[in-house]
Amino acid sequence: MVDLVYQFLPHSKASIFVDGPNFYVGSVHFIRNNNLDNSPTDILFGIVNYYSEHHKIEGMEYFESLAPMKDPRRYAGQSRYLEQVRKYGFLVHSTLPAEFINPYTGSIEYKEKGVDTGLSARMTRLAAEGKYETAIVIGGDGDLYEPIMEVIDIGKNVEHTYYTEDLSHRFENILHEKYCFTTIRSILSDSIFVTY
Repeated sequence: MVDLVYQFLPHSKASIFVDGPNFYVGSVHFIRNNNLDNSPTDILFGIVNYYSEHHKIEGMEYFESLAPMKDPRRYAGQSRYLEQVRKYGFLVHSTLPAEFINPYTGSIEYKEKGVDTGLSARMTRLAAEGKYETAIVIGGDGDLYEPIMEVIDIGKNVEHTYYTEDLSHRFENILHEKYCFTTIRSILSDSIFVTY
């Protein structure tokens, strides 16, 4: 994996795809570890502003697994966050979490389900339909490797960004002329949203 300078078609038609749970958790860790006064929405909007300077953004899609309603505090916080994301212009796709019993504690727990699948299917379908020239992928989950490679095989460019400390090792050795990785830290280093 190489952190590359901007290299693809300037002002190409692009769509942004965000792995919501992955992005949010990574952003919280990044904010905490760097003692920043920013929020995950500040970071997300900073990333969008960066890519908007290089591309004609045709669509912005955010994929999220909803917090369980049995946890009203978490559900309310997530609802407020997603409302900000919607107001910024993102189409939010949400899935319900899977409920299961922890075999060690016997307690009911919830697990995110359907986010990677939904993002992958949508990104691949829109690529096949020619809806964009460049996919901008925000997330570091290794499950995104196959759909990213599929989009490249269709003939589209992929610009991928995430936090290197939380990035899946599956992306370390992608060397392809249609793939570019840039760290979120480098994107935000010149942003008005984050100061170091």
